[in-house]
Amino acid sequence: MSESSPSQPDSSSHKAPVAMPRKRRAFAFTLLAYGLFLIAIGIAGYANNPEKAKTALISGGVFGGIHLVWSYLWNRKHEIARKGVAVTLILVLIVSAWRTWVSWQAFLDGDPAKKLVAFLLTAMLLGTLRVFLRYLTLPKWKPSTNS
Repeated sequence: MSESSPSQPDSSSHKAPVAMPRKRRAFAFTLLAYGLFLIAIGIAGYANNPEKAKTALISGGVFGGIHLVWSYLWNRKHEIARKGVAVTLILVLIVSAWRTWVSWQAFLDGDPAKKLVAFLLTAMLLGTLRVFLRYLTLPKWKPSTNS
């Protein structure tokens, strides 16, 4: 069975592609959408309770903005983006898991004002988990040697 199938080209006849694989390139868009999602969650949290939710606006804006920068750098294959995305996603996962737990506990203990906050934080946790799992399934990155 030395014939190669038409759907799978013979690997010995071509060199590694110069362009980033499609799945890795599409992840830049995922990071862009995720950054905008975090900013929207922060704005919604702030709009829910402007007196007490300034941290929601700040954290959503900061982490959302960071992920917009990662999207830009990822698209240009900067090595720091690969490492930075992993670090910030893990940070957001830890913080959102903790804050989600605390918010649901407060709501279940009788504070009805925490219901929307708990839902927003749950959405943030699930969205972050989704992006992180997608990150883990990406093909290996070979950074460009061009400076």
